[in-house]
Amino acid sequence: MDIENFSTEMRGYKKDEVDRVLGELRAELEHVREYNFNAASDLDNLRAEVAALKKKKDSAPGYAELGAQFEQTLRLAEEQAKKMATDAAQDAIRVRETAKAESEQLSRKAQQKADAIIEGFRPGVMERLGVGPEKCLARNPKIVFGRMTGWGQEGWYSQAAGHDINYISLAGA
Repeated sequence: MDIENFSTEMRGYKKDEVDRVLGELRAELEHVREYNFNAASDLDNLRAEVAALKKKKDSAPGYAELGAQFEQTLRLAEEQAKKMATDAAQDAIRVRETAKAESEQLSRKAQQKADAIIEGFRPGVMERLGVGPEKCLARNPKIVFGRMTGWGQEGWYSQAAGHDINYISLAGA
């Protein structure tokens, strides 16, 4: 076993499983991007047609002469654009939910096999992500949960972003 696979498997992940899941998610994301691109280009084409009709006002029949046919075409174009946007949004939601479920499954597996978790987020972030100390300890009672923040867990600056320059400036250096 090479060093990379050894360190990955020691942390509780199966490299092939992670690669497979990531590959599937990337393929699905590419499909959604392609769908969104096609929907956007179709919408742009419809807008261009409407703009062209507006510009031809002097040379071609005006809105009054086009009458119901123009209104019907415009209505159909709007309906198609709304449908494409709705479909793209539903695809994006499905991809996001799939990715979230897969990441939660990988996170649970990692928590069951990990010896320690050390996080450096602002207070409350790990709890919002569903991987706070209570849930981790429920899955693995032997786990050590460490928190490292620049400003601490409570106080005036606890919710502020912390960077070296912030700490140095407040120290007076």
